Amino acid sequence: MLRHARQAALDEVGAAGQRRIAAARAEVPLDGLAAQVAVRYLVGAGVGCLAVSDERLAGLARAIDPDVRVEIDASLVADDGAEPLGLRDPVARDLARGAHHALRALRSALGMAP
Repeated sequence: MLRHARQAALDEVGAAGQRRIAAARAEVPLDGLAAQVAVRYLVGAGVGCLAVSDERLAGLARAIDPDVRVEIDASLVADDGAEPLGLRDPVARDLARGAHHALRALRSALGMAP
């Protein structure tokens, strides 16, 4: 919990919210850079269980937090249906998709509207 003390101090999260994040399971139905961004944000935020599509993403999650529980599910769809946010640059679009997915998952864990 100390690792996440700054976000637990936020009114929007709090200690109870951080406990909900730690108890949450989040799926990452993305691939490539978007998936890497989502994994980094979700594990960094303290999500307790992460479902990813391959061992490479699982390894990334474990490198960030060795205590995170990771499930590998090859059937995860490689598209979350998120809009490309009007960005033309493919790298910027993937970064935005990954961040958008992670934020939606965290809002869900906190019981907030999407």
